[in-house]
Amino acid sequence: LEEVFALQGGPKDAEEAAFIAGYFADANNYDLAIKYFNLSLELKPENLEVKAKLGLTYYLAGHKEAAKKMLEEVLKVTDFKNSPQYRAIGPILKNLGLEQ
Repeated sequence: LEEVFALQGGPKDAEEAAFIAGYFADANNYDLAIKYFNLSLELKPENLEVKAKLGLTYYLAGHKEAAKKMLEEVLKVTDFKNSPQYRAIGPILKNLGLEQ
């Protein structure tokens, strides 16, 4: 699948890169998900949703320090406790020492 994206010239914008990253994350292909989430952030660095997804993907891939760093950035400007996904995210934040 990555070859198909390469033949098409890669993602057209940050949203497409994030969509591709989400596809790879859902398929548990965390290395490619991380690659495309990072590409999305290169194109649109202020996207908090992508930063949060990248942090969670780093965590799932076993890169806890990278996960912690990325999620710390997100926590500076948002409150996960008000998020509907907090039940899923809360234990991860706690495991990383970032519990709110």
